[in-house]
Amino acid sequence: MKRLLKVLIFLVSISGMCVSYAKDDVATLKPQSLCPVMHTLNRQQNPVYFLQHQFDSGLQELAIATLDADKNLSFKRVTYHQLKEPVCHYPALLIAEGLGWGWHIAWTDTQNLYYTRMDGEAWIAPPIKTLAEKVNPKEGLVLLQADKKMWLIWQEQHHAESKVFAVYSNDEGRFWKDAKLLTQSQNSLSEFEISIKQTIPYLVWKGESEGVSLATW
Repeated sequence: MKRLLKVLIFLVSISGMCVSYAKDDVATLKPQSLCPVMHTLNRQQNPVYFLQHQFDSGLQELAIATLDADKNLSFKRVTYHQLKEPVCHYPALLIAEGLGWGWHIAWTDTQNLYYTRMDGEAWIAPPIKTLAEKVNPKEGLVLLQADKKMWLIWQEQHHAESKVFAVYSNDEGRFWKDAKLLTQSQNSLSEFEISIKQTIPYLVWKGESEGVSLATW
């Protein structure tokens, strides 16, 4: 008998993610960007944004944006690539709250997948990790979290084949295992769930009885 495991699922589409706020004045503060603007709420129900931001120097860098004491947006820089061309340099972004300590953020540029953790107070990040090379997500990034175990999943189109890849961490993002091909599927990553069978987690698409084991590392 299979039972469903409740996990935190964060689906970030390349076309953006829609979040509704209770207060219109908060919603109108959404910053502008040449890339999708990812946003969520912190535990105080205030918005937190992850985006490509143009700084006063003209640099196009990734940043976290939060509200300061005067309800104005305050930007904390994440990357230091010195990019100035006014185009979208980071097509897939993800932000997800950690288990009581801060935030997971992940992104892709034109080649690689990156990840770091931010504390949520001083917004200082440890060194950025390159989790996978030559990635090209067709929908975006998905983070699955069950306790301290995490899977960062994406889907790529290779000619007629749609392949699902993942990287895995068993200590909430401090260290990561190498990327692996999980399966080939034309189904969208927005149409899946996690199930547990004999203590083994499986990735299962809605309407299908068989799943793909996530215990492959």
